[in-house]
Amino acid sequence: MAKLKFYTLDVFSKNLFGGNPLAVFVEADRLSQRQMQCIAAEINYSETVFILKPDNIENSAKVKIFTPKNELPFAGHPNVGAGFLLSMDTSLIPGKFTQEKLTFEEKAGLVNVFPKFQSDTVTGSEIEAPSLFSITNEIPVSIVSDCVGLDYSSIIVKNSPPVIAGVGLEFAIAEVENRKALDIAKCDLSGFEKANKSYNFKDDFFSLMLFAKGEKNKFFARVFAPLSGIIEDAATGSACGALGGLLASLDSMESGKCNYTIHQGEAIGRPSIIKISVAKTKGILSRTLISGDSVLVSEGTFYI
Repeated sequence: MAKLKFYTLDVFSKNLFGGNPLAVFVEADRLSQRQMQCIAAEINYSETVFILKPDNIENSAKVKIFTPKNELPFAGHPNVGAGFLLSMDTSLIPGKFTQEKLTFEEKAGLVNVFPKFQSDTVTGSEIEAPSLFSITNEIPVSIVSDCVGLDYSSIIVKNSPPVIAGVGLEFAIAEVENRKALDIAKCDLSGFEKANKSYNFKDDFFSLMLFAKGEKNKFFARVFAPLSGIIEDAATGSACGALGGLLASLDSMESGKCNYTIHQGEAIGRPSIIKISVAKTKGILSRTLISGDSVLVSEGTFYI
């Protein structure tokens, strides 16, 4: 019987029992793909992370990310949380690093991680999305309505139609008219199953982010991914990164940084705050950063 060391965190929150729970398994090189998937299903968080030795000794770690049902090429809260944990205890890092930067090898590419400090204490991390923002498809309002039961009139298309977009992992993204519409949305599994047949994501099942604009650059969001075993996610950094890319692409500013604060998870009692910064140069999006705080919750031993 093998013993595996693991930690759990609450990510995108300063407070225990807020944010999105995450399990991180260290020294996971001896595990098979099947064992990792089974462990993720057993933990049953939206994502579970496994830390392995990097293929390139110049990088910090190879990071594998699993939902209860599949492996992801990239995700936000697993990277922000793993970056926080490994920066807090650098003995857990199997490769090279500096105090200012870690580099994770992932299926989507290299992910740069920048620890956040308050005095000498690590409080969270900021990650750079491995891909530039891109839109791969527009989707009809009817798809959104079927997935979450909203009237067509509640779904806003004047700024942008619903789209499939991403910065390393794809999501359907749709704007709703206000927080009331956001709050009454309800996941309909049959709608997602139908959408998944029509819009085949390369690395994941069909999932949907709804968002509503607040004051200035503040937004509220909900993310549904029932086909991955996640009815509603508490904090979805990769989706928020894609939303930031979409908002920045619609912004008239030619060069500079577009900064957004996205509130998620309140509908399921896990309030989360995700910070997004998107760089633009002569109208072209060049970099997406996703950041937030994390809290260490527990550590233990898993037997397999």
